[in-house]
Amino acid sequence: MLGTMRAQFGFPTRRKKNRKSHARFSVHRGTGRQDLTVPMDQSPTSPVALPVLPPPLILSSIEPVTGPTEIEMQIWTIEPVGDQKERFIALLGPEGGSVSVEMNFPFRSFFRMLAKIAHSAAVALFGVDSFKPLLREQILGTARLDISHVVGGWTKIAAARPEMPWAIEPGIYDCKDKRYLTMKIEPLRNFQTPCYWVVVAEASDELVMRVLGRDPRMISQ
Repeated sequence: MLGTMRAQFGFPTRRKKNRKSHARFSVHRGTGRQDLTVPMDQSPTSPVALPVLPPPLILSSIEPVTGPTEIEMQIWTIEPVGDQKERFIALLGPEGGSVSVEMNFPFRSFFRMLAKIAHSAAVALFGVDSFKPLLREQILGTARLDISHVVGGWTKIAAARPEMPWAIEPGIYDCKDKRYLTMKIEPLRNFQTPCYWVVVAEASDELVMRVLGRDPRMISQ
């Protein structure tokens, strides 16, 4: 879903042989359209499209759902300056025109990716036996409830941090007399893109202490 952008920015990959070598663009002039395939080292940077999500339903008063919920998409583009601008000019040619790209975004795969990241981070930070996971069935695709029950978004989009490619932050959230271990995930922290919020498990007092560094009975004091 982000393969073109990952290749253009040279992000690490364990599947170098499968990395995209070309990007596809459509040039529009008048009523005509020309589809072009451009090598990555000559390609302008493609826009980045990511969903902007409400908080996980389990942390709200909304009843659980078994089907998909409405999703808002936002698109981020990088202003074409310097080398990027020259690449756009070369792509358009002397006749000029406008450029578009087609995007395929498999939402279920993206949500499951966030669930895998959150679960793996919790295991790495606190140990596999420190909590009873809520994400296992979602990751395996066998859950009865829609994945929006435990995977959602953070309400604020932070400013870009070019020196920080990604960020994961554990937290504790109180809701309906329960405490949950959550993970805030910023997969593209170096851009001003959405932050995601995933509910990993119900949190025991011991786990709350490990996350917050203090006795959970003293949280409100």
